[in-house]
Amino acid sequence: MRFVEVEEKNIFLVRARIGIFYLTMNWCGGGEFLTLVLSKILRDEGFAVDLITTERCRWPSIERMLGIGRESIDREYVIPPFVALPTIYSRFVYWLLRDAFSMLILKRRYDLTITTIQTFPIVFSDILYMHFPDFTADRLDRKGEQGLRRAYSLPYRVLCELFVKGYKRIGTRPVIVTNSKYTQEAIKRILCTEAVVVYPPVAVSRFQALERRKRRNIVLTISRIEEPKNLDILPQLASSVPEAQFVVVGAADRRSDIYLNRIIQEAKRLGVNDRVTIKLNCGEAEKENLLMQAKVYLHTMRNEHFGISIVEGMSAGLVPVVHKSGGPWFDILGATQGEFGYAYATIGEAAAFISEILRDEKLRTKLSKGAQQRAEYFDVSHFRDRMLAIVEPMLAA
Repeated sequence: MRFVEVEEKNIFLVRARIGIFYLTMNWCGGGEFLTLVLSKILRDEGFAVDLITTERCRWPSIERMLGIGRESIDREYVIPPFVALPTIYSRFVYWLLRDAFSMLILKRRYDLTITTIQTFPIVFSDILYMHFPDFTADRLDRKGEQGLRRAYSLPYRVLCELFVKGYKRIGTRPVIVTNSKYTQEAIKRILCTEAVVVYPPVAVSRFQALERRKRRNIVLTISRIEEPKNLDILPQLASSVPEAQFVVVGAADRRSDIYLNRIIQEAKRLGVNDRVTIKLNCGEAEKENLLMQAKVYLHTMRNEHFGISIVEGMSAGLVPVVHKSGGPWFDILGATQGEFGYAYATIGEAAAFISEILRDEKLRTKLSKGAQQRAEYFDVSHFRDRMLAIVEPMLAA
């Protein structure tokens, strides 16, 4: 196998060489932002940082959508040949190419290796930032499957179970870092491993410094356009909260079309298509403009692992309304109702919370200040300090 090296920079005196393994940066979501921020932090500390992915980075698009780009790394390696398969078995290809074959070949080049997105628990890097143990068979949620569909998914379930059992038996394991106490508990339950919680980085001070404009009754959501995000509740919410304009800033690709069309058609059916707006693949400037105008940040996903965009919204002064599950409830809101924002269990509850915030300016102002103060707990400076406290002792050993 030949590895493609992209735009090598001259590297002179460095403290150590670090390889960071990912899948593709072109999804432009929270995991990609975390990876680039970590790379830049390590590079600023004097380390030489290589990024190894399975797809060449589209840097202009990445920088436009994430606000960070090529300057965060020294060298980029692409693992060829790679073909993304539109099946549940794609992750086995990912694992074989990256976590097994490529990692074993490239590992000797580096003093430390870090994987920032997992496909299965068995990786050969020194540090694994695990966003969630979503390689377990029950994550398929395919109860009641019959016939061919059951036969199709059965090997996947068996292979997942084998990987989990294999992880528990191997002697050398990576240091597992994770994004929330919620995910930490899941890792402990599934892998019988203690993970270290390091909250994802948020540029809190940058969002706090945004110029305040006259707030409007905008309910903002920042999310990839995909079914697990549960964005299809928006038309119903818009129907229940007639005073609100619902806006989604969404990252989308070809796979998003069917789901996006379903949301649009439901909004038309309910007669709220004029109050449900989806802006695709926006840059940072347009996102910041909406953060300066909106009053409420709505997060629709259930059992979200953490939710960087929630903290971004809180930093800008928006009041968060999140699903009462996962990291948004347990970690970001601290399982506290009405202090930094609200958590809902049903669509009706979400609608009631949004209406209350929009109609009571005194309450909104109070919650906005609380949300901004809470957001400081997740600032990128804390991420930097905690990751360096893990990386530097490992390099000194």
